[in-house]
Amino acid sequence: MDETTPLTPAPIVAWRPPVERRVLDATAQGIRAIVLRPGVVYGHEGGIPQLFVQWAKERGAARVIGSGENRWPTVHVADLAELYLRALQRAPAGTVLIASTLPSVELRRIAAAAGEVAGVGDKLETWPLDQARQALGPFADALALDQQASGDAARQLLGWTPRAPDIVESVRSRR
Repeated sequence: MDETTPLTPAPIVAWRPPVERRVLDATAQGIRAIVLRPGVVYGHEGGIPQLFVQWAKERGAARVIGSGENRWPTVHVADLAELYLRALQRAPAGTVLIASTLPSVELRRIAAAAGEVAGVGDKLETWPLDQARQALGPFADALALDQQASGDAARQLLGWTPRAPDIVESVRSRR
């Protein structure tokens, strides 16, 4: 997907498109409104990847919802901060940008790195989506999404160049 792809959000984030529209509508009032759509944010032992480390510690195995073959667009918190700064400095009013490094990463790889950090080795447990929904509610559907997103517009418009380690390396090195 890119910035022109119609949004089909998971129920847990269904509120986002109307909020984005309201922000962008502010440009008609002379406000320099900008929307950034970050992928899964990681880094500094935080975000969703840290949840995977916690699950691995608790369960004795890394855990994925479904087969783990779904992919996530991701962005390191430091790279995201750099993009926010560039957008604030240079993006025209009404700009919409996806903040994602490429390529999207298979959930199974993220969970495996979390398992290594948690000390459970390569043990991997699959969690059926219906069971995950019982425990996590609508968050389970968000974790099960398979998405590929391009951050090319941010690179081209603002010269944004993500420099942080990818999500798998970041989880492994805890950076």
